[in-house]
Amino acid sequence: LFAAPHHGFFAAGTPVQTVSSAPLPYYPVTVLEDRNATVALVGTDPDHDELSFLITSLPERGDLYDVVEGAETLIHYVPWKLASPSVKYWAGAHGCGMSYGEFKYTVHDGKEFAAKEALVSVNVVPVPDYPEVAPVRVVEVDSAMAEPVHLVLTDFDLLDICPMDVPYFVAKGLAKPTAVDQVVISTLPEVGSLFQTEDGVTPGEAIDEIDTVVTFTDIDPATGVMTAAVIYVPVTDVNQGGYAESIERVDYEDRFAFFVRDALMPDTPDMPVALFVTQRAVAPEEGDATAPYPRAAFSLAGAALHLDGEDDQVTIKVPPLQ
Repeated sequence: LFAAPHHGFFAAGTPVQTVSSAPLPYYPVTVLEDRNATVALVGTDPDHDELSFLITSLPERGDLYDVVEGAETLIHYVPWKLASPSVKYWAGAHGCGMSYGEFKYTVHDGKEFAAKEALVSVNVVPVPDYPEVAPVRVVEVDSAMAEPVHLVLTDFDLLDICPMDVPYFVAKGLAKPTAVDQVVISTLPEVGSLFQTEDGVTPGEAIDEIDTVVTFTDIDPATGVMTAAVIYVPVTDVNQGGYAESIERVDYEDRFAFFVRDALMPDTPDMPVALFVTQRAVAPEEGDATAPYPRAAFSLAGAALHLDGEDDQVTIKVPPLQ
């Protein structure tokens, strides 16, 4: 039994002879994660009769395909008579581990089957995965509010489906890769500002330099999904500093960009984020001050908030003296 090269990769095994008088030992096949391999099945007959190859059990993990003139057919029941003495094995996306897929086959010479079935065990070696970044849709922003922007990526190296303590992998120095990802700001917005956030809601430290690493707000090892978030603050949000001069309320577009840095793979391309800011008038908040004693002198600090660039009037209401 051996695995033939496929898609530029080679999975090696050991030739096996199938005869009707001897049991067949266990032989492993090794393939790389996210790759498939064509496994050539070998059998001999003392009478030199033409042999048919039949799959007698399917793998619990992964799929087998019968290949006929380049066309692949999923093997979904057994016994399955193969069109040729070979079968294609596919572990499935991101599947890996020792003895990850096992199946059996036998041979028939037209008169009888081999005395024993052959057991094929497939070891799938883990390889680093490129992080998948979810596209960020256009973000609509109200000028009077700070807007959270979620940057989501999936790194399948986080998934705990490739055991690291398998003796085979340890001996080969093939321990499971570990994801070390960073979301990095590559372009700052021209108008508004970006802030870090730990909870996806509350603005934290200002992001005022490119190559700033964004804080992850959620990491799910079960799915490999990692979420980073920033807070975008329009120029008219006084809660983040406000502005000194009155400006005309005009809707505008702002944008920034980020990329993902993976220690095991090249950086992803820049991912732009477009933000459309809708300017609107904001009612000032009313202040309140009272004198603790009758006829006591007191002062009022300006309590109207300058949110939208318009001049606001502060009205002082003094209650009657008592």
